Amino acid sequence: MNLNHINENFIEKNYIILLAHLMSSEAVLNNESKKRANLAARLFSKLNDSIIITNGWDYRSDCSVTTADAFRLYLLNECNIPEEEIFCQRFSRDTVGDAVFSKLFLSKSNMYKSIWIVTSDYHLERCKVVFQFIFGKFINLRFIGSETSQALPVNDKENDSLSAFKRTFEGIKVGDINSIKERLIERH
Repeated sequence: MNLNHINENFIEKNYIILLAHLMSSEAVLNNESKKRANLAARLFSKLNDSIIITNGWDYRSDCSVTTADAFRLYLLNECNIPEEEIFCQRFSRDTVGDAVFSKLFLSKSNMYKSIWIVTSDYHLERCKVVFQFIFGKFINLRFIGSETSQALPVNDKENDSLSAFKRTFEGIKVGDINSIKERLIERH
């Protein structure tokens, strides 16, 4: 068998899903966003064959750059991550969207060594619930949070968001991406 013809998409990779956060009107990441990006870059440097997935739409009306692209630019310019090792997912508007669109992207090959989710420390618990529900029981996800000054355990906003998530996706089977996607469009 000639291995030179194997499509690179079928080579197992480590995927690092970098969750979006805030940036300025000049597409400059705020300090918390930089901490997330730096943590993802450190993880990238420790894992072989890795891809970083940046997330986020163009949420600012005073800026034409998506959050995913602002993170990509930071990773390229400040962390020296090669451009071919970054994939921008520009559709999601929040953690639920980050999980749904990342799963849709990753389900194209089902070839991965590990899947890491990088967020902030105070966001870890809600993030775990959301990603484990969307990805399903049989996928081993790893979570890591950058240190912030937010009070732990999870604050009221995180609890409210988690309750809303559970209400929105009530009755949907864990990991059923088609039903999750439909409900996302319908109610979220």
